[in-house]
This record gives sequence, structure tokens and C-alpha cells, in this order.
Amino acid sequence: MVSATGRPAGPGTRGGQGPDAGRWGVALVAATAQHAGFQLTVSTVVYPALADRAPAEHDLPDRVPADHDPADHDPADHDPADHDPADRGRPGQPGLEPAASGWSRAHAAHSRRIGPLVAVVYPGLALALAGRLRAAPDVPALLAAGCSAGVVILTAAVAAPLHGRLGPEPEPVLVRRLLVADRGRSAFAVGALAAALAGAGRAAPGDRSAARLPVPGTPGHR
Repeated sequence: MVSATGRPAGPGTRGGQGPDAGRWGVALVAATAQHAGFQLTVSTVVYPALADRAPAEHDLPDRVPADHDPADHDPADHDPADHDPADRGRPGQPGLEPAASGWSRAHAAHSRRIGPLVAVVYPGLALALAGRLRAAPDVPALLAAGCSAGVVILTAAVAAPLHGRLGPEPEPVLVRRLLVADRGRSAFAVGALAAALAGAGRAAPGDRSAARLPVPGTPGHR
């Protein structure tokens, strides 16, 4: 058997791609589908639920000016009648847990629980990308790699620093930025899946007739 270029066509050769391209293509589809499902779940379920635990702007404690002197405070100026029972649970007030404290615990729990999932999803994605690029570095594989790199860049440059700033003191504007960045990661993850599917479609049998020309000297050759 020879290909249209006159080179021997190995077993499983498809449209000029090596025999491993099809297998790595399937692996890449599975890895990008897993990654996209993980990322979409985070964007549509996990982060919105986490954002609901963040205190509203009016619930945050007032910032103390740098030149504030505690000695200026006179306890005699405090009037218990000024206390509003509706303030129970707000920062600085006795009673229910302050919203900022509830956020801190929820954020810490999120960081602990999502770590093992990241450790499973991303190494598998990297392995599938490396194998697919090595077997057939075509446009779909490069697009899938580029979109996956976009997720990593957004995580390292935007999401991770925001998580660090949000841990001790949640600011509503930072929470909103985190949600926007995460939607960007979801868009990249879906783009990687679409590219992987396109690459798998290109690797499907379709031009085997051109790759199976009779070798001179065989009964099928004239």
C-alpha cells in the first residue's frame, strides 16, 4: 500500500495523519469535554453561590482613617438607646455572625475543595494536548492548545490574585471581577472543546481511497 504521495501508508493512516492522531484526537475530545464541564459548573453554580456569601457594600465595616486616635473616643458619649436591634449580625455589632466572617469560611472551604478537582482535570488536559500536538500539529490542535492556554493565563493573571485579595476582606467590586474572569475561562474552555471536536472530525475516515493505491508489481497494478 502506498499513499497518494508515493510513501507507504501505515496501518490506520487517515488523510496523511499518523496512526496515533485518531487516538489522541479522541483523548483530546474527552479531556476538553471534562474541562469544559468542570469550568461551566464553576461559572454557573459554584462561583454564583460563593458570591452570594459575600457581604453587600453597606454591610462592610467602615474603614478607620490612618490618623484615627482611639484616645479620642469617650465611652461617655455612647448612648445605649442609639443601638438599633436591626443591626444585630452586622460587622461590629453583637449577635449573629458578621457577613464578612461567613464569606471567609466559605471562601476557604471553596479553595480546599476545588484543589483536588483541578489536580485531576488539568494534568489530563495537558497530556492529551501534548499527545495530539505531537501526533498531528494541525490547526484544530493548535486552536485547542491556544484556548486552553487562555484559561491558564486568566487563572494565573486574574483569578488567582483576586482570590488572594478576597480571602481576608471581600470587596464587592473584586467579587464582580472574579465572576467576569471566570466567564472568560469558560468561553476559552468551550472553544478548546469545539476545536478538539473539529480536529476529531478531520481525522475521521474520508479519503482512504486516495491513500490506498496499488503498489507496482501487485495484481491490482496495471
